[in-house]
Amino acid sequence: KTNATTPTAASSSSSFTGKNGTLAKLQAPCEKLLRGLLERLGSAASHGGFTLTPAVYAAVADCLELVYRYGSQRTLLESMAKWEQSLLDKQTTPAARAAMFHCAEALFVAQGRRLGSYLGTFVACAAKQFKLVRGAAHGNDACAANVRAAGIRCVGRAVHATGSAGLSEHVAILKLCKTGCQDKSAVVREVVAGLLLALGQSAAE
Repeated sequence: KTNATTPTAASSSSSFTGKNGTLAKLQAPCEKLLRGLLERLGSAASHGGFTLTPAVYAAVADCLELVYRYGSQRTLLESMAKWEQSLLDKQTTPAARAAMFHCAEALFVAQGRRLGSYLGTFVACAAKQFKLVRGAAHGNDACAANVRAAGIRCVGRAVHATGSAGLSEHVAILKLCKTGCQDKSAVVREVVAGLLLALGQSAAE
């Protein structure tokens, strides 16, 4: 005899991800916490041994991807807009820039065409890093190059994820590729190759 009071897996899942479920109540503070981690740990004032390492921001990106997959996407564009603003701010540190590009990349991959309208914004952000982030002024040459590479990698994954929805940005992306090919860093030039491949596949769709 089945006990009617025993919750099923489906009802348990619904109680967490449903419109009035636990996730709906916790999503806003979760987003604030995750974005705050990028800002605080990536700030120039960060101290106490805590730094914004790739492992940390990869975990933040995974959490945000899950939040938007199972929760509301109402604030998704708000997150993208906040990162855009920070990426264009001269005071943003290289660590924070790399982290924001990685998080945006994860959301482009997860959301695909839903974020097609934001592709052009991040193409512009990636291009701007070539002027905003340079050598000794931002830690060292390798650190600055990693930021520029992160921007191009983000665009490459976004182009692949958004498909034909990003066709209108192909001219701007080709200009970004040209700039990247002329970069003195081999790391940057290497990710340009991946972007060109994604661009070719998108154009062939």
